[in-house]
Amino acid sequence: MDEDFDVSKLTIEQALQFLKDEKTSSQLITDQYYKLISVVKTLKVLLSPKSLTYDDFKASFYWNVTLDDGFIYVYETNNPWTDQSFQEFKQIIDLIANDRTIIGVIFNPRQMYSGQLGILTDMLKHHPSIRTFDIKLFSLRYPFNSADFPVLMDLFNNKNNIQTFKFSDSKLNTDNLILLTDMLSTNDTLISLELLVAGINDNQIKILSKGLEKNHSLRSLVLKGYTITDIGIQYFIDMLDHNTFITDIDIGTTTFFNKELLDILNKKLHDNRFSRSLLVDLLNIL
Repeated sequence: MDEDFDVSKLTIEQALQFLKDEKTSSQLITDQYYKLISVVKTLKVLLSPKSLTYDDFKASFYWNVTLDDGFIYVYETNNPWTDQSFQEFKQIIDLIANDRTIIGVIFNPRQMYSGQLGILTDMLKHHPSIRTFDIKLFSLRYPFNSADFPVLMDLFNNKNNIQTFKFSDSKLNTDNLILLTDMLSTNDTLISLELLVAGINDNQIKILSKGLEKNHSLRSLVLKGYTITDIGIQYFIDMLDHNTFITDIDIGTTTFFNKELLDILNKKLHDNRFSRSLLVDLLNIL
């Protein structure tokens, strides 16, 4: 072996192979051997998940991670899915799992693969400080797999600390909406729900309202991308006959709705706010 050969320029894969090939070779120069050992140990430390920080993913080939006032934004770049990108994803999740300063996760994938959503939701189930989960699926190369939606809903069928759930996608089929409705009928931790989904119609509002009738924790509902009519507004009004907890419903522009129906809807929401306020005052007195 050439004594001028610089082992420090080897990649970790080359270095490990070099060690394997040259370990017992009489050609291996002693000081180079120990230098190579040092290089490999250093690389192992650098690549260990324990030594990683969010900064390591700011310019990652596969993922971008940004922190802003307790919220972490995890965005997948436009690159093909590989084993390395999956490993990086798990490393990011491990970092979040051990970070008690994180109060919100915004997840914007380009692709969704089997097991990926489960890893994320399992972490969220047990995280003590995360209160907001925002999943944006508009950037997906392929439509969101409906088989993954039960995994997402299972997050809210278990006790956790999440109070705000934001879901953005190009559509939400009826089967998945029923799963969402079933979740709402039993969940007692969500305070705010935002559905930014194109094409929500009156029939889907009817289904959603049935779940909301039984919910006692939700205070705010935001719907964007809808195609509902006055019929959908009436479903909300009927729902509020049973639900005295929701105080705000945001459906965006209201220009095309019947004014009398909107007045009834807003009065019911106002009554709920007033009732909530009285209850808070009473509890403070007690």
